[in-house]
Amino acid sequence: MLAIQGDGTTTDAWTTPVSVVGLPEGNVTSISVGDLHACAVIDGRSANGGSYANSTAWCWGYNANGQLGDGTTTDRSVAVKVKNLAPNVTSVYAGSGLDGAGFTCALLAGGSVKSWGNGAYGSRGDGSSVEAQSTPVSVQGLENVVVTQLSLGYYFALALTSDGEVYGWGKNDFYQLGDGTSTDRATAVEASNIPDGYTVTSVSAGYRHASFREADGGLASWGEGSYGEFGNGASTSSGGSADLYFAAGYEDTLPPSAVPTAVPIPAPTALPTPVPTTNMSRSTFGTSYAGAYTAHVVDDDGGIWYAGYCYQGRCGDGQENSDSATNPVYDLTRIAGINNVAKLDQNTGTGIALTGGGAVWYVFIVQRRC
Repeated sequence: MLAIQGDGTTTDAWTTPVSVVGLPEGNVTSISVGDLHACAVIDGRSANGGSYANSTAWCWGYNANGQLGDGTTTDRSVAVKVKNLAPNVTSVYAGSGLDGAGFTCALLAGGSVKSWGNGAYGSRGDGSSVEAQSTPVSVQGLENVVVTQLSLGYYFALALTSDGEVYGWGKNDFYQLGDGTSTDRATAVEASNIPDGYTVTSVSAGYRHASFREADGGLASWGEGSYGEFGNGASTSSGGSADLYFAAGYEDTLPPSAVPTAVPIPAPTALPTPVPTTNMSRSTFGTSYAGAYTAHVVDDDGGIWYAGYCYQGRCGDGQENSDSATNPVYDLTRIAGINNVAKLDQNTGTGIALTGGGAVWYVFIVQRRC
């Protein structure tokens, strides 16, 4: 197993925290963990909070597809600087791929996006599906928009713009890009399934599904939902869906002019009884995070709620549902014992939370072989 902790060793040292070696002096303002690689941004802003004139991206871990961006495909046990990237990086995002063959994106000051690493299914967004790219390239299709947030999933990515529009690129076999098709996209395309009148405030890319939060507190998802990932109290077709599904109790956030026709839900034959939960006022919702057959959301009190398939502990509720996939959680349910969470990050195998007091929690860790 390749260790990705960046401490200069390849020892599997998940049991205790270790310091990442190789990072320059400065404040880490952005960090993201993929399956087998991780990246961080070192803040180089001036003391008065001005420009990102010296903010740089650094990565470490598995590098077979160039996902570290250092111009090589050599694995790194210490942090290395991403090459050919303007020193005005605001945030960095690590995406997932088969057996750790991930990709990476950086959001630059001004709203442009660069990417590197695995380009299978168009996941790099540069118009190519070449699987290895060891230095940053520009994502195409975003030239006329200002991107404010990114989220990377399994071979696909989503971008939120300053106008509240959502763009996506990469793998699309489960309609996860939201453009109404199941066609993979090698350049960014605008999601067409978000109703007019919505103000999207955050997006999240999971394994085969995506979700967003709306300014009025609405939570909606599309893509693969057969394991309860949508939190709508039911399962959707295993083939994915381009339609929006709203978390149970939050359908009334639709603008009056955009109420859709009823979305068909398969007959509940052979589905278990949904796990009961205490419903939340939608005004308490914070950011949503899509994972591997799961969805998590942080409320305004710092609690973490989840829905989906909890096999291997990926929900963080202290239980491992059976491998037969007979026990998905279809309604949003709160994780006991975790409070005051300020930020959550997850990929297809790991979830990590930062509390307002600076404590770090591993919400779940799925063991992976490579």
